[in-house]
Amino acid sequence: MFKARICGWIGLLPLFMLSLPVQAELRCVANTVDIEPFFSAATAEDKQQVEQAINSSVNLVPFGLSASDWKVHRGDLVVEGNIESNQKLIVLGNLTVKGNISTFSLSNPWVILGNVTATNIVTDSP
Repeated sequence: MFKARICGWIGLLPLFMLSLPVQAELRCVANTVDIEPFFSAATAEDKQQVEQAINSSVNLVPFGLSASDWKVHRGDLVVEGNIESNQKLIVLGNLTVKGNISTFSLSNPWVILGNVTATNIVTDSP
């Protein structure tokens, strides 16, 4: 049975309803975990590690990798719950989210140098 929950960020619900199978269920990103405590200011060494890892395959110049507002988590990160963040984030390891990742208000990039695992990844834009 299709169960739609009221989510303020789903502006295109009729389009999604047309493409979802009957058994599908929309999931809301609720009870979001504050991930700020897991991150600290990115150092020049952190940014250099990112540049070496991506080996110029991704152009981060428009996102200002040299800017001071990047946040970094060194090592693997496991989050127990949903995350939604509009910060410029770097994870120097794997990111495991035991919940949903939402990119709804995401206008800044996340750079994950390991694997990303999540219960659901909800991609959308405002």
